[in-house]
Amino acid sequence: MKNSTLLFVTTFLLFIASCTKDKLPKATQSGKNTFGCKIDGKVFTPSESGGLFGSPPITVYNDPFNGFTLLGKYYGDRSDKISKNIIISLLYLKTTDTYQLSSYPYGQYELDYSGGPIYRTNNTYTGQVNITRCDTIKRIYSGTFSFKAVDRNTGKVVNVTDGRFDVKQQ
Repeated sequence: MKNSTLLFVTTFLLFIASCTKDKLPKATQSGKNTFGCKIDGKVFTPSESGGLFGSPPITVYNDPFNGFTLLGKYYGDRSDKISKNIIISLLYLKTTDTYQLSSYPYGQYELDYSGGPIYRTNNTYTGQVNITRCDTIKRIYSGTFSFKAVDRNTGKVVNVTDGRFDVKQQ
């Protein structure tokens, strides 16, 4: 079982995709593996080509031992020196609902996972995720999200808005 956790961590570190779009994807619910949001007003989406070794730039991971779901979008063009990640960590998803993001469950935005700032929701800077489709048989998760998050080291705040995803768990 530790192997699956190790595989997730390894996959997390290897996912690299580039930001090539300038508009948000449509909100759908069919498992199209789309993801997008605005970070301080700038559009943030994965590339069409996917990540390293053809891995998808969007991931859904259910951890049966700790009881949470991670929805993640990772990118960092090889010419871009800063990789960027959005992570939404929720209690294990079993139904459509609106989930509040604070200290846990949480929303997170990272710049350069090798040491850059990490912006995370807490009890002051919050948000929400509205799960509009939660199909545990077909493993399709769709919804919208928004949150404000703070870097605890600097106090800088980011505003993540207009988030949407339609992902099929691999």
